[in-house]
Amino acid sequence: MAGPACAILLRRAGHEVEILERSPVLGPVGAGILLQPPGLAVLERLGSREEVSAMGSPVRRLAGFRPSGQPVLDLPYGDGACGYGIHRGRLFGILMTAVNQAAIPVRTACDVSRVDQSDAAAHVVLADNSIAGSYDLVVLADGALARTVCGVRTDQARRPQIWGAWWMSLPDPARTFPETLHQIYAGSRRLLGVLPTGISHDGTSPSVSLFWGVRLDEAEAWRSRGVGRCRDEIMRLEPRLEAALDHLSDPDQMTLARYFDALPRRWSSGRLVLVGDAAHAMSPHLGQGANLAFQDAAALADALAGEADLASALRNYERKRRGHAAIYRTFSRWMTPFFQSENPLPAQVRDAFLPIACRIPWARRRMLRVLSGEVRRWRDLV
Repeated sequence: MAGPACAILLRRAGHEVEILERSPVLGPVGAGILLQPPGLAVLERLGSREEVSAMGSPVRRLAGFRPSGQPVLDLPYGDGACGYGIHRGRLFGILMTAVNQAAIPVRTACDVSRVDQSDAAAHVVLADNSIAGSYDLVVLADGALARTVCGVRTDQARRPQIWGAWWMSLPDPARTFPETLHQIYAGSRRLLGVLPTGISHDGTSPSVSLFWGVRLDEAEAWRSRGVGRCRDEIMRLEPRLEAALDHLSDPDQMTLARYFDALPRRWSSGRLVLVGDAAHAMSPHLGQGANLAFQDAAALADALAGEADLASALRNYERKRRGHAAIYRTFSRWMTPFFQSENPLPAQVRDAFLPIACRIPWARRRMLRVLSGEVRRWRDLV
C-alpha cells in the first residue's frame, strides 16, 4: 500500500518516479483489510476515497464475543464515523488505476539485491547484477519481509512471532454481519474474525474475509485436515457462517499470514528511506498496517515538498512518523497476549475487564480512539 501511494503523491509533486516490483506479474494477493479514518483521509487526498466507499463495506462497530455469545467487546464508532473493510485485490486495483493515470512506469521482475550509494545518486542493483537505474531517492516499500539494504535495517531488526492467521475471502450474499468487525474469542488459542469487505474481487457478490488465528507451527496441520474439518471447527464457534463457508472448497483458498515485528534502528540512510511495514511491521490485532502505510506516504511527500535538503527532509519524515508507529507497536505488543497466547490468564483478564471498560464512557472513547488509529501522542489518551 505504501509503495503505490508514495509513487502517486511524489509524481503529483513533480518528481520523476518509477516503481520496481519484485514479482514478475502484478496481481492481487491476501484477503481483507480494515481502513480507518486516518488512512481514508490519505485515500481522499489520492482521489481514491469514493472508489473505496463504492467497492468496500462500511464498518461502524467492532464487536467481540465468547463462543457462548457473551459479549466481550462492543465499540460503535458513533458521530457518523466509520472504517471501511475492503478486499486487498480491490484496493490494489484502485491504486494501480491511479498509478496508470499518473503515467508512472512499473517495471516488474526487478529482484533488488542491493542499493549502492554515491554523493550524486543511489544505484539499484538487481539479483542478476544488472543496474535498474540511478535515482535521487530510493523508497523501500517491500513490506515486513524487507531485505537488508545498506544498513537501513538488519536481520536482527525483524522479529518473527509464533502466531499467525489463516485468511479466507468468501462470498457472503446474506451479509452475515453487516457493518461490523465480528470476532469470537475462545480463550487465548482460538481467534475467529469476520470482516465485511464489500464487493468480491470478481465483482459477483458481497464478500467477507475470515481470519482464523493459529500458532505457526500448527498452521499446516490445521489446514491438512481438509476444508470440511476446517469448516466444522469454525462453525462450532460461529454457526451463522454456514452460508459463507459453503464456498470454502479448496485449501488454496486459505492464505497464511505470518506476523513480524520490524525494529530498524533508523528509517533512512543517505538516499534510502523506509515506508510501511518495512519500517514498522507489527501483529495485526489493531488492524493498522495499511493505515500507517498510507500516512507514511503522505508524510514523506510532505517532508520532501517542505525541505530542499534531502537529509533534512528524511529526518523530518522520520521524526513525524516514528513516534506514531512506535505507539501502535507498543499497543500491539501489549494486546497480543490477550488474544493469542499459550497462557490462559490474559484471556481471562480480557473477558472479565473489557465488558466493564466498554460500559464506561471515558474508557470506551479512548479504546475507540486507539482502534481507529487516531492516537499520535501518548497524551492523546488523557
